[in-house]
Amino acid sequence: MTPSLATYIALPGTTAEAMEHWHDVFGGDLHILRYGDIDLQGMPFELDPQAVDHPSRRHGG
Repeated sequence: MTPSLATYIALPGTTAEAMEHWHDVFGGDLHILRYGDIDLQGMPFELDPQAVDHPSRRHGG
């Protein structure tokens, strides 16, 4: 079994840049899901479609 770590941090407005930096440092596979990538129909408020909903970076295994 490959060890894994899931850490959630809030970086208002800089999440994508931070994840891209760590991807450059450590490599691996980077996936950034933005609000514009998902169906937000029926939400009671409007979200910035370029804002990051969920980023992940997988390294190895």
